[in-house]
Amino acid sequence: MKALFFAANLVLAVLISFAVQASSIWFATENVVQQLDSDTHQIVATLPLPEVKALAVDAKDGSLLALTEKKILKFSSGGVKRWEKALADFGLSEGKLLAANPYDGSLWLASDKKLVHIDSAGRQLIAWSAPGSIKRIALTLDESLWLLGESQIWHYSSSGAFLESRSLSGLFSGEA
Repeated sequence: MKALFFAANLVLAVLISFAVQASSIWFATENVVQQLDSDTHQIVATLPLPEVKALAVDAKDGSLLALTEKKILKFSSGGVKRWEKALADFGLSEGKLLAANPYDGSLWLASDKKLVHIDSAGRQLIAWSAPGSIKRIALTLDESLWLLGESQIWHYSSSGAFLESRSLSGLFSGEA
């Protein structure tokens, strides 16, 4: 079992959930997502779920969000499926990034350039395209969103209004 935890090529994501009950760690291997109770070090849930690309945990209730090749799924903190949606339902042929909003249970889902805000029940709130390829998503305390691109970062309000853009060109090469 130790080999499972250290096989870097199998682990896609490790997330810590601080739900009301004991804390747990969710991780994905090639064909399953498992929940490890961090107090007892025992596997407490196993979900058969192939092709997981990203995991996120809702800090409000410890529920798990899982992104696969063609779907987004939400499970309770105990591993019971709450909902499942096809990425095509949100106008996406693929997804690559997830970010959970710890304040309202919503999530942000990104493909290469498209960003979709989804409520806790799996309904689309808003969607828009970024000016370039999205490499990372960061949700801030004020619930605004920062997107990292190739050589820029973009800042959006939680309602999708563009706030600012900053160039990263020269920032890390020693230029002033």
